[in-house]
Amino acid sequence: MNCVKCGNELKTDDKFCENCGEQVSNKNNNIKGNNNKIVIILIVIIAIILLCIVGMLVFANNKKDSSKYIGYWKCKGYSWDNNSVATNYIISLKLNNDGNFVMENLESNKGYIKGDFKASSVDKKETYRIDLKAKSSNISGYENISNKTTSYEMNFQSDNNVILTNYASYNVYYCDKM
Repeated sequence: MNCVKCGNELKTDDKFCENCGEQVSNKNNNIKGNNNKIVIILIVIIAIILLCIVGMLVFANNKKDSSKYIGYWKCKGYSWDNNSVATNYIISLKLNNDGNFVMENLESNKGYIKGDFKASSVDKKETYRIDLKAKSSNISGYENISNKTTSYEMNFQSDNNVILTNYASYNVYYCDKM
C-alpha cells in the first residue's frame, strides 16, 4: 500500500506516512481488526466443536452395552454355613429385557424367586450392580410374597462368563451365559 499524498510505500501497521506525515486511512487497520475478530470467532467455534467431540467420545467409552447382562445364566455357587463349611449348588438366573428376573435352584429343586431387577454400572470396567427385588418365591414348597431386595455384583470375565457376588452374604457364583 502507498501513501495517497506522496506515493511513499507504507507498512501495514503505519498510522502516518514516514515521508510526508499524512495520516494513513483507517480502512486497512479496520480490515485487519475485522480479520482478528473473525480469527478469534473461528478459534472459539473450533474449540467448542472439539470439546463436543471429546465429550461424546468420553461418554461413548463410559457407556456399557446395557443388554450384556440380559439373558439366561447358569451359575455354580458356593455358600458357607456358620462352621465355615462350603456347600456347592447350581442356580439359574434369567434377566429379561422387561426388567423381570427368575432365579431357580437347579440342583436340589428347592424353588424359585421371581421379581423385578435394576442394573447399574459400578465402574468403568465390566462390572454391574444388579438389585433383585423379590415379588414372589417358592422355597421348599412354601409360597412367599415379599419385597426384599438382594444386591449382587456382576463382574464380566468375558461376554459369556461372569462372577456374581452377593453383597450381603458374599456368596460367590461362577456363571456361564446359556
